[in-house]
Formats: sequence, C-alpha cells, structure tokens
Amino acid sequence: MVSVAPLTSAAPGVMAESWPEPLSAGRSEFPAKAIAESVEPSEASEPLELRGAEEPMDPSHWLGQAQVGGGAWLQCAPLAARGDRSIVLASILADAWALEWADDSLRADRELVLAAVSQEGGALCYAAALLWGDREVVLRAVTAGGWRTGLALAFAADDLQADREIVLAASSRTGGALEFASEPLQADYEVVHAAVTSDGLALQFAAEQLRRDRHIVHVAVQQNGLALQFAGEELRGDHEIAFSAVSERGSALEFVGEILRSDKRIVVAAVSTSEKALQFVGNQLRTGCDVLLSAVVQKTLVLKWAWELWRDLDVLATCTEESEEDWDDESCRSSAAMDPQQLQQQQLLQEMRQHLPHQLQQHG
Repeated sequence: MVSVAPLTSAAPGVMAESWPEPLSAGRSEFPAKAIAESVEPSEASEPLELRGAEEPMDPSHWLGQAQVGGGAWLQCAPLAARGDRSIVLASILADAWALEWADDSLRADRELVLAAVSQEGGALCYAAALLWGDREVVLRAVTAGGWRTGLALAFAADDLQADREIVLAASSRTGGALEFASEPLQADYEVVHAAVTSDGLALQFAAEQLRRDRHIVHVAVQQNGLALQFAGEELRGDHEIAFSAVSERGSALEFVGEILRSDKRIVVAAVSTSEKALQFVGNQLRTGCDVLLSAVVQKTLVLKWAWELWRDLDVLATCTEESEEDWDDESCRSSAAMDPQQLQQQQLLQEMRQHLPHQLQQHG
C-alpha cells in the first residue's frame, strides 16, 4: 500500500540534538509498536494464549478489565476477548494503542479505528491498510492530540499525502510530517512555512528553492537554530539569519558561514548561549577576552573548552587578571551592587583562576 522511506541522512556535522532517529519502515516510530517488535513471534503467541486461558470466561469480567487495563490488558486477554467488538472498544477508549492487540477484523472496523486515532493519531499505524486510504480517518489522525500526531501522515495512502488540507494540518502540528508530503507540497510555501514554524528542523524536507528563501529560513532558525545547516549556503552567510540562529542555539555557530564565525557580535551571542560554540569560533577571535568571558557564564563545560581552545595560556591568564582587577573595584566588591549575572561571573572567574596554575604547569 504505502511504503515509508527512512529519513535521508542529515547533512555532515548534524549534531546529535538536531533531529530524532529516522523512521524505519512503517510503524517502529510509535512506542507501542517498538515494544511489540522487541518480542520474538515465537515468544509472543504461546505465553499470551496461556495467560489468557487463565482469565475468567465471563464477558462482563472482561469488560471491566478492559475499561481499567486498556491495551496492557488486551495484549494478554483471551483471543475471544480480542475479537469481541465491545471489549476492544472499551480497551481503545481507555488506551488508543490497544488497537494493536485487536483481532485483524476489528482493526479494519472504521468506527473502532476512528475512536483510536481521535485520541492518538499515531494509532493509525495499527489500522488495517485499507483505512490508510480513508480521508476522514487520516484527517482525524493528523489533527488529533497525542504524541507527534502529525507523523501519522507517514501511513496515509499516496493520494492523501498529496492532499493539501491533510498535509497542511499535519505539518502545522508536527513539522517533521513534511517528510511524508508529496514533492509538490514540499515546495508549497504555505505548507513549508507551517512546518518550520512548528519545527525548524523540518526545513531539511523542504524543496531546495524554499531552503534558499530568506523568510522561510529565518522562521526556521528562530524556532531551532540548528535548522541553519539545511539553509542555502548564501543564507548561512547572512548576518541577520546567522545571529538569529546562534541566539536561539549557540551550537548553530558550526553552520554559520566561515567569515561570520569571526564576527564578534555573532560569536559573543553564540558562546553566551552555549559553551559548545567555543569550538567553532573563527581563528581571529579565539584569543579574545570578550569571547571567553561571555562564555564563562555557561559554566558546565566552559573550562574544558577554554583549556583546549585557548592555546596561548598567557592570554588566558591576562583575561582572568584583568577581570580580577575589575572585580577588585570597591563598587563591584559589594554584592548589592552586582546583578545575578555579575555575581555568577565573578564566582566562575575565581574558579578559573584556581585551575589556571595547574593548566600552565601541565603545558610548561
């Protein structure tokens, strides 16, 4: 019916935080399926039937269990219960993912599937394939609540992945749904704009001409600075776009044009957001005191990056000495005269001065 292609490889240098693991064929993106696939077929059937056989054969008892246990109960329920429409409906109303454990004939029941996808759009993956081509079912799935519901578009029939209303609805809720849109819709300005507004990283699935569109790219990097890696090369060298990207995510400095990685305003904005940006600073600014001190407030790894990147330790020593003189001023000595950022910076500079002699000794 529909084959779901895996995500294309991200651009070189894509950071681990940039995009979730790619969809493997079909349903493994959804947690219930991932759990199911972790059980070998030979293990799944016999134990479940044995456990189910121990359940009382009174349908009224099953109904109460289904209403409370949902999918967890239905998974281990007797086969007769999994084929009972009222029991399955009760399970689905308690837990949309219970659709996975329903009898095949009930997974083709339109009303049951609508009940499931109205709660969790991703439950569409467990519906019978014939319902993947049902427009109302798919539209309900991509507009439902639940976990990354727009990705239900992955299971829609080809003609529905080319349906503008459905794709726009899916992309507005989950930007990554743009991956499964038809090529013409990946080049649709409104659809792409909706996708990158929801998730800037959806820019990677936009048509090439829109990855070179200044407004689209700007919206994307404002939502997630790492989207800059998918922008056209010219826009990666655009000062305003680069500044927006590193202001949102300092590590996006990696994808900024080479010239701008030595731009003081952009670099300071980047290292003020993330200490990881220090490793991408252009050579011209690597020994700049302003850049180092801007990064100091990011404490977590800044000392590590500083020792590794500032090869001229005399410069580093000078930075901390100059800063110490600033803090020795009578007005700065009073904590009441400092804002919280100044206080934090002072404490961290003191920590750097404690570590600096040891680093100087190590490097001769």
